[in-house]
Amino acid sequence: NRFETLGRKVKGPSSGIGLSLVRELVSLLHGRISVSSEIDRGSVFSVILPTGYESYCNDTNVELILNDGNTREIATTVVDSDHTDRTSGDDFRILVVEDNDELRRMLCRMLADGYSVVEACDGQEAIDKMDELLPDMIISDIMMPRVDGLELLERVRSDSARSHIPFVLLSAKSSVAERIEGLECGADDYLTKPFSASYLKARIRSLIRQRTRLKDCLVAGNPVRNVAEKVAEGDDLPMLTGFDTEFVGRLSDYIERESSRPELTIDEIASSMNMGRTVFNRKVKSLFNVTPVELLSAMRLKRAESLLCSGDLTVAEVSYRCGFTSPQYFNRVFKSHYGCTPSEWRVNSCKASVVGQQA
Repeated sequence: NRFETLGRKVKGPSSGIGLSLVRELVSLLHGRISVSSEIDRGSVFSVILPTGYESYCNDTNVELILNDGNTREIATTVVDSDHTDRTSGDDFRILVVEDNDELRRMLCRMLADGYSVVEACDGQEAIDKMDELLPDMIISDIMMPRVDGLELLERVRSDSARSHIPFVLLSAKSSVAERIEGLECGADDYLTKPFSASYLKARIRSLIRQRTRLKDCLVAGNPVRNVAEKVAEGDDLPMLTGFDTEFVGRLSDYIERESSRPELTIDEIASSMNMGRTVFNRKVKSLFNVTPVELLSAMRLKRAESLLCSGDLTVAEVSYRCGFTSPQYFNRVFKSHYGCTPSEWRVNSCKASVVGQQA
């Protein structure tokens, strides 16, 4: 019974809740507790807990993240994942920064089925690896030796080549003040330990979707203003740092100004941003979840859509004004994106416009 102390008086205050809590915890773990006593000799409490998968597989309150196996097996899996990362091209790359070996291996193994995962044991190792890895996302513990998670976050946010990287903090610190501190430093999310693997994966997917929505704002024109307005309205878009706001604005202006040239290359665009092609590709991919080639094509198609709506130009004229090398190529790209030819799209768009005016 809770709040009850039986037998002789004990030294010091007692709430009488301890043994009741033990019983509840044992029950949650599908175990059992028993006691055997002998007067004037004492008592023995026995706690028996199951270790098999069968005891937990049907428990809706339990999340089975992985079957740990032995340390050697887990380490081998992580090494293989790291090797895959170095040769994986444009796969989404996550850098896991955690000083606890067991938790770091668990995170790497948990994410390896959907992403390219690389590990670092603290913030300093993450910084040392950053230039070579160019990660698309960072998941980091806060309390670590040498460079902690908050300092790593501040360094990432103050670097124009990395400021765009989504950053998720993991911490055993769960107070509101500590969570606010992490978010004010620029973290995209703050998860307290122990955390749900399903929730972490859902947040990763959500952050990736936010980047796609950011691309839509860029393609639609006036990206910086659009993003600011939508964030103010509570829309689910990533917050842009000062570096990224400037980058998005300059990139949009340059492509709008130069996209009519068929000979425009990604190297030219990267050079206009004062970046090498590799860093530029990674930054665009991480910010907008599309490659620079896909982004340029989307912006050209959006401009073509606007010109087709005006009705003043032929389809061939629209194709050349938007930087396509030939009307035939423009038709193929347009149909692949919209599911119809430019001429069909113009007819359908005009009908929709007339119906809207009549309504």
